[in-house]
Amino acid sequence: MEGLSYLRGELMKIKEVSEQCGLSSKSIRYYEAMGLLDVERSENGYREYDASQIERLKEIRLFRDLFIPIEDIRQYYESEQSMDEFMAQAMNKLQQQIEERKTARDFCAYIQLHYKEKDGLVSYYEKWGQTHGFHSDLEQQYYKSTKNEKRLLLIGAIWTLMIGLFFNIDFMVTMKGFYMVVIGIVLFLSILIYMNVFSIHRGLLKILDFLFMTEEIPHHIENKLKRYFPNLIIRKLILLLIVLFLCACVLGVIIAIMMFLSYLINI
Repeated sequence: MEGLSYLRGELMKIKEVSEQCGLSSKSIRYYEAMGLLDVERSENGYREYDASQIERLKEIRLFRDLFIPIEDIRQYYESEQSMDEFMAQAMNKLQQQIEERKTARDFCAYIQLHYKEKDGLVSYYEKWGQTHGFHSDLEQQYYKSTKNEKRLLLIGAIWTLMIGLFFNIDFMVTMKGFYMVVIGIVLFLSILIYMNVFSIHRGLLKILDFLFMTEEIPHHIENKLKRYFPNLIIRKLILLLIVLFLCACVLGVIIAIMMFLSYLINI
């Protein structure tokens, strides 16, 4: 009955439901058409909603506010999927969308930096046409550019620290051994931070790439290891030993140079 309260468990018409749920009548009918809820009709053909349907509409509104696709909501109601699984799926999709938008934002920044004039980008686009080649080439240029910029910034920061410590004579003389260790730790941690090591295997290869200043040698090492050591765990251990050995060599060279310079200053 149209005039009775929803709290008394009576059926409600779509206008009252719209006010209760904060949804337009058009949206409610659309959700019904998409199979998100079943609505019975009165003898006069009017839609009538009970308490459970109103609660579902409120739930649907919440899901839509969380940017969950209608198809996912429909599958959730039709399956035996738990709320925990449903939310995990929603979070994964949202994270993917965030990463895609971040990539798009980075591309916009790259275009802004390298294509000041509209004609430059248009002519470049016309060269490739509306193909995957355009996006692929632009992506390669972007990541190559940002990778070099990050590498230069990192190297500059490390050498700035080293030079600053070197010219601080008092610190150099009194804490010579200590600051050498600090430099080594900072250098190694900076490499790890720069490489953004999420995967051990990938991170080790990236550190080798940084140490050799080229991608060819690390890839050659990786191919050789794959040939002789099919087991991934063994390859990781060997790569770790190689990285530790090279880092020790680099630190040894740095310490030797610093000790020699310290000796020259104290003469």
